[in-house]
Amino acid sequence: VAEGNWEKLPALNSLYSPACVAVGDKLYVSGGTLRDKSHSAALHKYDFFKGRWLHLPPMSVPRASHGFLACNQKLYALGGCGGFEDYLDSAECFDLMEKTWTPISRLPLALSCSASATLKDKLYLIGGERKNYLFPEMYKGVLIYDVNSGIWTQVPLAVACCSAGAVPMNNGIYVIGGYSKERMRHLPVSEDGRMDEDVVVPELPRGIAGAGVVQWERRIYVLGGENCWVYTNPNVHNESPGTYYDTIYFWEPSHLTWTECPENLPIVADGVSGFGPLAWGRLPVLGPLPRVPLTLPSCSPHPAPDCSSPTLPQHSCCCCSASSSPGCSSGPSPALLPRSARALLSP
Repeated sequence: VAEGNWEKLPALNSLYSPACVAVGDKLYVSGGTLRDKSHSAALHKYDFFKGRWLHLPPMSVPRASHGFLACNQKLYALGGCGGFEDYLDSAECFDLMEKTWTPISRLPLALSCSASATLKDKLYLIGGERKNYLFPEMYKGVLIYDVNSGIWTQVPLAVACCSAGAVPMNNGIYVIGGYSKERMRHLPVSEDGRMDEDVVVPELPRGIAGAGVVQWERRIYVLGGENCWVYTNPNVHNESPGTYYDTIYFWEPSHLTWTECPENLPIVADGVSGFGPLAWGRLPVLGPLPRVPLTLPSCSPHPAPDCSSPTLPQHSCCCCSASSSPGCSSGPSPALLPRSARALLSP
């Protein structure tokens, strides 16, 4: 593939809000919401060298908008939604050698739409959405699972967020974007939950939730997503809650601003959210990639589209081969306040 070009991988069945992770040269996709609005328990594996998808044993329960992480040759499916506002506190791990699922300790609370990352044999779920009596609410906290002890730790945060992205980088975890009732601020938190104000993350050019957030070659990329800033800033004009993006931004630590790439995502719609992103070796991957804007019904402030419509196209997976400097243009001027950007740091 030429530098800076996207390559289409074989398509999966139509679904959105799945979760993806890469281990070696294998890509794994779990769960998601199907066209009939039911939730999937399936686990798929894509072999890059064979160029095809394989079906693996399914999870014990259907999940969408769940945490899905890899650590020590095991895949971990954490929480998520099993149906409309059916928040899950169950968790399980898949042994890549034995090809079997095993239950692990339940989450301290049922949670979906969390930002998730692996760091130092620990699994992190940051923020998310939970049910409080009859209504969903955003979660002010971090759940940390130690894969060695099998114990969950719950750490409170000063702000709540959901539908954000997280990437481990520079010995810490950066949490980018998402919905929040508070004004978006830079929020660094140490591994044990203490805040660290020494880390600076610049403001995103716009409020973005449900985006693909990946780390690739010392950069953090934010791909697509949907407008979330109108919910926390009533002064935003010319944008509505139904605004979706096909833009690509990147930021490199020590830089003062985010940079917008001249290339957009390879989609036919105006924008996209609710897809599973990852960095696969040297290839940033979007998959499965909706061809129309899609969001999880119970985890977004606006209604989900009718996924049973026969006009909904099939979903596909795409990967990009690009150099470390993909010809991106200069970013916007330095911002005064961080927007939709946080960093969780460990010493």
